[in-house]
Order: sequence, then structure tokens, then C-alpha cells
Amino acid sequence: MFTNLVGCYQNSFDFSAYADRNEFLSFMLFQLLIFGLYVVFFFQPSPTEVEVYARNLDGVILSLVRENTVGPNSFGNIATDTVTQILVIFWTLSLPAFIAVQFRRLNDLDRSGWFMLAVLFPPFYLILLVFFLWD
Repeated sequence: MFTNLVGCYQNSFDFSAYADRNEFLSFMLFQLLIFGLYVVFFFQPSPTEVEVYARNLDGVILSLVRENTVGPNSFGNIATDTVTQILVIFWTLSLPAFIAVQFRRLNDLDRSGWFMLAVLFPPFYLILLVFFLWD
């Protein structure tokens, strides 16, 4: 699995080769694992104003809402914000490998790279996922 991941990142800008199912699945599972670890350990959704108002029966928290303390990352901590920034950089740098491994997988299945536009239409993307897992 590790060699498949290294191969995906080494071939980030190679759109003419082929990617077998193991290479594609190992890359996608790695991305899913990173995202899952982030959600489990670091994701702290901030409460919406409706939730704050619902908990605010006495008007104690109302002043906090008016001072604009409720918003993105307002209830998070510095570690969460830093990890979020690191993950955004990681996924931005992984985007060429993500696109390339999908393109190479479509080449392996004798499909056109234009099938990747199916992402724009969610029902068609489900069909594309079936093609990705086809052998």
C-alpha cells in the first residue's frame, strides 16, 4: 500500500500511464483516513446562533452573540486551527495527485478523461465510481 501511495505522488503530473485498482484504492483510502482522523480528533463545529439562542433562556449569552464571538473557529483552539491549516495545505498539494490518479484509472479502464466531468453531476458520479472499481 505504501509503494502505491508513493507512486501516486511521484506520478502526480503523469496523465499517460495507467493506475490499477490497488493504486487507486490505496490513494483514496489514505485520503479518507486522513480526513477521518481529522474529523474524529480535531473537528469542533461551532454552535450556530440558533443553538446559542436556544440555550440562552436568561439572556446571558446574548451579549456574546452580539459581540460576534460566534462564528467559524470561535470555539476552537489554536491546535485545531493549526491542524486545519496544515490539512488545507496538504490537500491543496495532493490535488494534482488526486486528479492524476483518477485520470490514470480511467485510462486503465479504456475510458476518456472527460468522464471526470461527471463530478459536476452527482448522479453520474455514482456511475463513475462503479467504473473506478471495475477491473
